[in-house]
Amino acid sequence: MLLLFVLLVRFNLLGMPLERDEGGFAYTAYQLLQGESLYADIYDIKPPMLYLTYALFMAVFGYTVEGLHFGLLLFDLAYLLLLFIFVKQFFDQTTALVTATAFAILSLSPNLLGFATHATHLAILPGLAGIWLLMRALEGERKLPFYWAGLLLGLAFLYKQQVVHFMLFAGFFTIYDFARKRPFPVKDWFLSEAFLVAGSITPYLLVVAYMVVIGHFEDFWFYTVTWPTEYATSDTGANWEIVKLQVNNVVENQTWIWYTAGLGIVALFLVATPNRQRVWVLLFTFFMCLSVATGFHFYQHYFIVLIPAIALLNGIFVRSGGAFLDQLL
Repeated sequence: MLLLFVLLVRFNLLGMPLERDEGGFAYTAYQLLQGESLYADIYDIKPPMLYLTYALFMAVFGYTVEGLHFGLLLFDLAYLLLLFIFVKQFFDQTTALVTATAFAILSLSPNLLGFATHATHLAILPGLAGIWLLMRALEGERKLPFYWAGLLLGLAFLYKQQVVHFMLFAGFFTIYDFARKRPFPVKDWFLSEAFLVAGSITPYLLVVAYMVVIGHFEDFWFYTVTWPTEYATSDTGANWEIVKLQVNNVVENQTWIWYTAGLGIVALFLVATPNRQRVWVLLFTFFMCLSVATGFHFYQHYFIVLIPAIALLNGIFVRSGGAFLDQLL
């Protein structure tokens, strides 16, 4: 029923006119399909995976507004399913269902420009997939799954620089998970972390190598590193005014779902919760908040990377509320 709800809403949004950023991304992708070179003939400050995905949508679904938004529809369904499977596996079914419902509401919200195919929307899928593989790797003995987890996290970074915090979360949680063991398995942890890091940097190194080979590395570095860095550190005083404005826009008419997330954090300490789950949720929420704050510009669609954490906290609140009532009764 939840998937059907998302399908119905997305189908009604297929013909929505392109938002400003979407238009720029679509034009860049169209030029790529015409044989132009990214960061040389055409340029923007995002990594290449965003434009390649747009180009894929156009090649498969046509160079139309509906085609681009149909690609977003597929991504939306995929990460909704993935989030449900992940939370059900590592938490429980009730938490998973509530999490998926809250995620669907937020991902479709006009408050977050949910109708538009932004880089933050597309980056969630490989980011969540990488975290899911990481958790499976931590429960196994083999090291190669850490590499595949890192590879997906590195792929998410190629959509938008701010999702580097998916990788940082993975690295820090891996440290925590091995530190719980006594004695601390230094060699085992080091190899696992090394595979994770190697996988995380592989996609970016491949892009760098390609840019070096075709002779456009300096252009690539300027547009994806130098320029975004200058942009992020400029006029931070004015950006705090933007924070106040955008937070109001983000939570408008949906304050209940954000307040419930806050209650979910409280519930982690009031209701018996495995310490590993508690640390995972708090650490993930912390790094997703940092992801939103990267660049200190706080546009509405930047908050999209935070909604998996907000949705999960809603699920935890409902589950913990049920457990609390059981204890009282």
